[in-house]
Amino acid sequence: MRLLFLIAFSCLSSFLNAQTVVGIWQEGTPDVSAAYHNTYRFLKDGSFSFNPSEYDGLKRILSIDGKYKLENNKLILTITGTHELIGGTLKRSTFSGLSTHLWSIESGAIKKNLISNPKKEIIYIEFAKEGENSLIVLDSYKFYKIKED
Repeated sequence: MRLLFLIAFSCLSSFLNAQTVVGIWQEGTPDVSAAYHNTYRFLKDGSFSFNPSEYDGLKRILSIDGKYKLENNKLILTITGTHELIGGTLKRSTFSGLSTHLWSIESGAIKKNLISNPKKEIIYIEFAKEGENSLIVLDSYKFYKIKED
């Protein structure tokens, strides 16, 4: 009986370790082109960042940062700050991949904003594979692992 328990515990530990979120995950596709789509980056130390698509040249929020924890099928995010683009000028962009019809904000300053009252968000998470690609499904959105971290 004791041996059976140890074997079951060992298998469960291997399963949980295989299902780690550590790495960089891109929304919608495992392919990386000229820029990243929406991405999550989860580090081993329990911190994360969410970066909106680099194809949006008009975005002001460059990242949402904080801590994460996995519990059952939930990813619990505690938002502690943002990195935002302040100032800058509107300009027609020469980068044809922008989803904002070739407009972008240029020459702004990046400001780190700390949130004095950190906000918790709960996202339902599923681990999956699609061919050779590892992916996580976050509230029905697919994010593909594009880089180990």
